[in-house]
Amino acid sequence: MIKPYRNDPVYKLAQDSNNISRGGKMQHYCISDGLLYATTRGGEDCLYIPKGHGINGEILRELMISEIHNKGHHSGDRNLRYASE
Repeated sequence: MIKPYRNDPVYKLAQDSNNISRGGKMQHYCISDGLLYATTRGGEDCLYIPKGHGINGEILRELMISEIHNKGHHSGDRNLRYASE
């Protein structure tokens, strides 16, 4: 498990099977191999990035955005493809 997931309130809710059952408040989330995914309205599963800190104290979400941004200024579609590979 990724360390920041341990204290993440969304991850904790998704761990409770009552919350992810059909009609539950977390029905659009699933945990696979210790990682949390959210299902979009289009049916795609997107990795949930917790609010925790990564290496050198960087915020994980900011680190991910920075990594994608530093690859160059491209279209939204291209950035999404890069981020999901």
